[in-house]
Amino acid sequence: MIRRRPPRQEAEMTDLEKAHERRLAGDLDTAETYCQKVLAGAPETAEALSLLAVCRAERGAVEAARAPMEQARSLAPDSAIVAMHLSVVKEASGLIDEAMEAAREATSLGPDRFETWGRRGDLAGRLEQFDEAEDALAHCLELKPDHAGVALRLAGARLVLEDFAGASAALDQIGPQADDLPEALQIRVAISHRNGDWRRMQAYAERLLTLMPDDPDMTGALAYALGQQGYYNKASRIFRPLLDAEPDNARHWAALGRLRLGARSVDEARECFSKALEIEPDNPDANFGMARLLTFTGDMQDAEAYCRRTLEADPDHLEAFGQLCEVSSGRISDEELERLETLLEEDSRPADQQAIGLFALGDIYHARKRPDDAFDSWSRANEAKQSLISETRPGYDAQAQASGTQRLMSAFAAPVEPATAYDRKTMPLFIVGMPRSGTTLLETAISAHSEVSAAGELPAMPFIIQEMLAWMRKTGWKGGKLPAERLEAWRQTYIGQYDSFDIPPARFVTDKQPSNFLAVGLIAQLFPEAPIIHIRRNAVETGFSIFRRNFTAQWPFANDLEDIAHYYGQYAQIMRHWDRALPGRVNFVQYEDLIDSFEPELRRLLDGCGLDFEQQCVDYHTVDRTVMTFSATQVRKGPTASHKRGSAAYEHRLEPLRDGLRAHGIVAQTGALAGEGAGTEPVSARSSGDSARRPFWKRLLGS
Repeated sequence: MIRRRPPRQEAEMTDLEKAHERRLAGDLDTAETYCQKVLAGAPETAEALSLLAVCRAERGAVEAARAPMEQARSLAPDSAIVAMHLSVVKEASGLIDEAMEAAREATSLGPDRFETWGRRGDLAGRLEQFDEAEDALAHCLELKPDHAGVALRLAGARLVLEDFAGASAALDQIGPQADDLPEALQIRVAISHRNGDWRRMQAYAERLLTLMPDDPDMTGALAYALGQQGYYNKASRIFRPLLDAEPDNARHWAALGRLRLGARSVDEARECFSKALEIEPDNPDANFGMARLLTFTGDMQDAEAYCRRTLEADPDHLEAFGQLCEVSSGRISDEELERLETLLEEDSRPADQQAIGLFALGDIYHARKRPDDAFDSWSRANEAKQSLISETRPGYDAQAQASGTQRLMSAFAAPVEPATAYDRKTMPLFIVGMPRSGTTLLETAISAHSEVSAAGELPAMPFIIQEMLAWMRKTGWKGGKLPAERLEAWRQTYIGQYDSFDIPPARFVTDKQPSNFLAVGLIAQLFPEAPIIHIRRNAVETGFSIFRRNFTAQWPFANDLEDIAHYYGQYAQIMRHWDRALPGRVNFVQYEDLIDSFEPELRRLLDGCGLDFEQQCVDYHTVDRTVMTFSATQVRKGPTASHKRGSAAYEHRLEPLRDGLRAHGIVAQTGALAGEGAGTEPVSARSSGDSARRPFWKRLLGS
């Protein structure tokens, strides 16, 4: 940690020291006066002569600096300080290469002189010779570890060299006061951005904005960090003043469009991207934003065209390659494949960007029936994602997941009569299951019904579950009937999403957030009459599909086959628990049965929700709607048996997944826990008809 030393009093300093001090303070006239005073008593003092030359050169009197500089060099050719001053004079004269040579000479003559290494490091930095700058500044900091300015400059050089750990170490040497230095905070923000550590990036940006409230770069950085964490509306509010200040900035319009698309405000996003393209037709961010939007709305040909426009404007845009691969099902040209392969050979890109490209490359190889190359690319992508694990971006914690599962099962061990009723006209309809298990297919079909609105993967229930677990720890609540005031508060939090995301009113609003399988016990008390449908798929197919997709940090298990198997085991355990603890509460469908007997199974599920059959539910792929998940392209087609065996070419690479599933008691073919019976459904599978229309708690209590 750096401890600042008190400055020496002027009375304690020699005239030469005073000259150096005044020059560093920018008072060149007084510095020159002190030099002349020294030279009046000792005219051959080389250091005073060279410093006099520096003062004149920095005042712009380069010609007047030449004579004292030459005299100093002739008097002390081996002086490190004189060589350093020569470097300054040469730079002021515009002779930058000669200045650099003089700085190198100074460090050679005075390897233990702090000033010479600092001069060399700063000059190398200005020349963008960052390797040399880093080396010189590191020497400098070794000689004077308490110098905050050198630590900052060293951190900056290491940032440019993408030595993020080294940059952080240099800032750490400053100590807690670094949080009060805008330059240090700017470097911290940049490091967090490159590491994909969004929470830290947010914290550093917020701290910097307390010091520099009007800094537009940090305002943008804060909005970006919030958006990466899913706080799109808050990020939009923070970012909007930047756009108001620069209404003709195409990049700002594209950035706001991306935030509005994240917030599911499709029309607002389209308006932002269109405005950006009106200002700057070749803007890559706006073209890519439009490509994503059109993917979600099902306009695949137009989405493909915008992907290619993005790549024309920015041939290195890895996200555009990923999106192009998605909308074209991996069918891209040989030239495009070669370009992507070349890009991914570079090591300079952040790990999250590398992962985007590698997932896309795997899909391309998959489409070209090159399974080993495909699997190797997906594996490298997941390794890149794992490299981002940090204190604020933790990896998968199997023990914590198992502990949380057990707490939820203990808390909701039996049905209870709800403390309060839910009397709203709009009822949630929950579709739960593992990611990539068919939840999007099922939601798309059901939400084609005239009495159903699709909300996709709503974020509130996972938040409510975490809040409930924290409340349990605080209050010691062990289970049973939840207090009415708690239920009402969480219910309002959940329903409040409908306005935030502009969800059209309907009798039912679907929520296909996969992790809601953890919340079935809570849902039963929050919304006693809300339908819950559980869809389950072949466990190997599910796990393989997860492994080859670029999941966000909210799904840390997704990057390792063994972690996927463990998470699947926890999911299977708690779903079996809900079927035993809350019999009849959850309606079940096996994905493979849905594919093979689509209309009969869909009729049964609609009936279980109290909905009459409508033909458009079977013809869901012809209905115009927005789908904002990985399955956005797949659900534009009817159900097909080809989705049932997507892993066939990869069986020899999936042994870790199979072994893990087996170790956790999973029957791979159905995804059921061993003992439920392979090929059979849970006891909840066949609820239907009139009984499903009666309140759940009345059915359970026999009333």
